[in-house]
Amino acid sequence: MIVDLPWLEAVIAKNCAIPEDLDPHAPLPGLMDNLGSPDSDLRENSLSVLWEWIAGGIYSDETLCLIGNCMAQNLSSGVGMNGDDSVFLRTFSALILGTVVNFDQACFEGRIANRKPFLAQAEVLTWLDQTLAYLRVEQDWRGYVEVKGWAHAVAHTADLLTMLAWNHHLDTPHLEGILHALAEKLRKPADAILAHDEDERLSMMMVSVLLRDKIEMPFLDGWLNRLVEPLGSDWQAVYTDPGVNFSRVNIKTFLRSLYFQLSFGWRNLSKLPYFDRQPAVRVELLPRLEKALKDLDRGRFYRSA
Repeated sequence: MIVDLPWLEAVIAKNCAIPEDLDPHAPLPGLMDNLGSPDSDLRENSLSVLWEWIAGGIYSDETLCLIGNCMAQNLSSGVGMNGDDSVFLRTFSALILGTVVNFDQACFEGRIANRKPFLAQAEVLTWLDQTLAYLRVEQDWRGYVEVKGWAHAVAHTADLLTMLAWNHHLDTPHLEGILHALAEKLRKPADAILAHDEDERLSMMMVSVLLRDKIEMPFLDGWLNRLVEPLGSDWQAVYTDPGVNFSRVNIKTFLRSLYFQLSFGWRNLSKLPYFDRQPAVRVELLPRLEKALKDLDRGRFYRSA
């Protein structure tokens, strides 16, 4: 079945209701293929329809597992390339994989009538490993691409990890592994400053990890200390190396976003109780974040007291 823009627009115009006499499996290959299209409208509309049909419980457990496995495999498609169109399939597959994981969690929490959780722990942990491997090796840092629309690899990976961190199959070692991978990614020399709110999406992912209330302060202390260590022989050298300096700025903006989200709260767009509270470590973590930001500042702008 050909899934083109007019067909997608017609479906979306009817609030993504399944057209009469249509087997929703028929357009599935086309919808998934379109996630890699350089045409922004085709890609985004395919994402919207597939997202709504998954979240609406249209597909069976078996089909959802197949979709998830396909999306996880797509994370490695062309990975390591920078500046080409292969990025779109990776980043939009991340969003759909997150939708599958989120639906499983909704079933686990009893929010989906007559549906039970369907993902085995081994499957979720495999997807987590694939996601963290992808986070480590993705080289394309572009947010918005002129003409072709959003790539947003860092933001979309953060969204996927937000859903994975929330999933009932993950325990403390897995959550700590997410934070280790994040620190490793941020500390690597970067090609660009993250300028399209990636810091806020990464912060929301961090909040999702913390809301599990399984991460203790000793771990977070060591993690923060590692995150703000000089990325060279000293901080002065950092400023003279563009890639390393980009990393410094990205770390700083991420920590600032986390500090403000924990201080002011965040919009609970999903309107779910999980995201409508604060993590248990909040009170202890805030002064640690202040110290980390001062360490990055090196006494240049902020008073020590």
